[in-house]
Amino acid sequence: RKGTGKTTLLGQLSKKFSADKNTIVLTIKNPQYSNLQQFLTALAGPFKTIKVPSGIDDNKFQEAFNTFFHKQCLQEKKKVLLLIDNGQTLPDFCLQALNTLYDHHTDCRRMLQTVICGEPSLQKKIKSISEVNSHVVFTIPLKSFSFKESKELIRFHLERAAANPDSPP
Repeated sequence: RKGTGKTTLLGQLSKKFSADKNTIVLTIKNPQYSNLQQFLTALAGPFKTIKVPSGIDDNKFQEAFNTFFHKQCLQEKKKVLLLIDNGQTLPDFCLQALNTLYDHHTDCRRMLQTVICGEPSLQKKIKSISEVNSHVVFTIPLKSFSFKESKELIRFHLERAAANPDSPP
């Protein structure tokens, strides 16, 4: 639902976990990918650029990516926290790609943690893909902020943005 603090929540998670030198935080704010290779290349971004051979099919690319991702996490001794905002716009093939990655190796569940925030339609989408739904640990439906909560949130952001925190605009 709009106005529930999803983006703010992801921002706070990013801030908190970015301080951990063993964690790579990857934030995707508007996940409108047109193909699998585009999505997986974005996931590989924190490590290095992937050069995609022309003519490679999605299955081979997914296989190569899964191996690459696993090796990179092991070599660099890093975990990846993937934060996705507006998850309702995430194409099904992206959810299935994450599922395939989690199935690649048991370590992948430990190396990649994913938080997806979105409108209620996201939950319906995930539930409709049973193999993806089986990897969901928990969901939390957020309720819209009350007027008072909205006011406090706006005040909080104004204080953070103010040049002088003691006298926000």
